[in-house]
Amino acid sequence: HNYGHGHGHHNPAALYKTAMRLVTRPSLLHVVLVCACLWTRVGYVQGGFSKSKKYDVTLDEGVAESMLTVASKVAEIPSEQQGKGNKMVIMTMGNYGYRAVLANFMVSLEKLEVSNYLVMCMDEDVCTMMNGMGKQDHGVNLRLSSRGKPLQNKQIWCLRTKLTLMLLEDGYDVVLSDTDAVWLQRPFAWFNHGLADVVASRGSFPKPQYESWGATMCMGLIYFHSGPETIAFVERAYRLVQESGDDQVAYNDALSSAKVRWLKSHDSGVLLGKTKLEYESSKSVSVGEAWLGNPEMASQ
Repeated sequence: HNYGHGHGHHNPAALYKTAMRLVTRPSLLHVVLVCACLWTRVGYVQGGFSKSKKYDVTLDEGVAESMLTVASKVAEIPSEQQGKGNKMVIMTMGNYGYRAVLANFMVSLEKLEVSNYLVMCMDEDVCTMMNGMGKQDHGVNLRLSSRGKPLQNKQIWCLRTKLTLMLLEDGYDVVLSDTDAVWLQRPFAWFNHGLADVVASRGSFPKPQYESWGATMCMGLIYFHSGPETIAFVERAYRLVQESGDDQVAYNDALSSAKVRWLKSHDSGVLLGKTKLEYESSKSVSVGEAWLGNPEMASQ
């Protein structure tokens, strides 16, 4: 259970981005896939609560407060977004068994002069490593080592969604990045809530959405703009991931239940009609719209 990479469903050869914008009028969400990307309006999804919380992880007292304290020290508005967004944090997770990949990831960020990152430490050894590297101000000790056995991957993906929601509720824009998603360029020009509220890498999993849309949102790299509509959407995904244990399934199911429909290319304005999105070959931004309110009102 070495953690640091995700489902393995994103394409490591290129950076495909997906984005969503959530706005309340009433309850709409915008979604965009960039470089094979989406733009969508979506709204608050009613219902869809998980039948159980079998993959939920209860954190020890003080962990959430500690995370928010660390976030307050490193969060910043990237130069590409000055005047356009909230303070932002980049969040990744790792354990000591995955330390080499984690260290490589941090080096890739610092080469780009990106310092607003948080490492969610899955064990004490990786916390010690962060301290030894002089990066203690970027590490968050989740205090999981005291548990009888390591978390399952499904619990980790549920926990990641929970931590994301906490940061969003505290007003931070959040970028989730797997540690094997090495950054080669600064992506912040795309992480702009004026463009979209959610921007994600493009994937081919889960299969139902991939077959229906032609591409899916991948959790290997995803940005969330903090706001009431985005928080409502992540709350929806959090309820679902507690049951499924897979955040990529949960987020795509949340979007699918909103009856998303893709409308046009953002760059060229060409109407998509019934054409599916492209996964690896597209270089355009696709625009769509979905309703997150009462499904019976979707046609209106």
